[in-house]
Amino acid sequence: MKIKNIIVLILLIIGLLLVSACTHAPSLGTSVSVSTLSQKVEPIITGSISITQTTEPQTTATVTTQSTTVAITTPTIDPILHRYIKINSPTSAYEFTFYPSGVLNYREGTYKQVSGDYSIDAVTGEASGTWINEGNNKYLVQYLPVGTSGAQIVREYTLVPSHQDPEYPGITIAEHIKSTYETNALYKAQPIQIDRMYNYYPQRAIID
Repeated sequence: MKIKNIIVLILLIIGLLLVSACTHAPSLGTSVSVSTLSQKVEPIITGSISITQTTEPQTTATVTTQSTTVAITTPTIDPILHRYIKINSPTSAYEFTFYPSGVLNYREGTYKQVSGDYSIDAVTGEASGTWINEGNNKYLVQYLPVGTSGAQIVREYTLVPSHQDPEYPGITIAEHIKSTYETNALYKAQPIQIDRMYNYYPQRAIID
């Protein structure tokens, strides 16, 4: 009887041990968390850390531009800035040359013709003077011949641009200047021949 009790006791102890082992050991179908196997060790920081964030002031600049239109005026060249010559007789002529500075040169003497252009060949008289644009194609001319004295010669010339003769369509009257000095020298009944304008008024030369 005692031996039987001892055997039962031993079996109970063995059963208890087996039950205890099954309770603490993971079964094959149970997943084991990695965190239970390894632990992450965080560094221990002592003290306090203060983080201060600064904001730089922002400045917005407003630039206002103004559109300005500048008118550029091109200087107008006076149409009289040329040389004008008049045939005074079969052997003599006189000419005026106008310069931008308001200076006027006058020459007279014998003349020559080259390629349809007339020019003073041998100077027998000359002068320097001035000219003023009075407007409306009128110019005041003043000059005093060299070697003379007294009052200057003053004439008002009118610039006549090149144009078609209204009485003879297709005929062009060359550009010229005229004053009462030339007009009074013409015979009143003398018909003006277009191809002989050099004989009536100082006509614009081909070459200045």
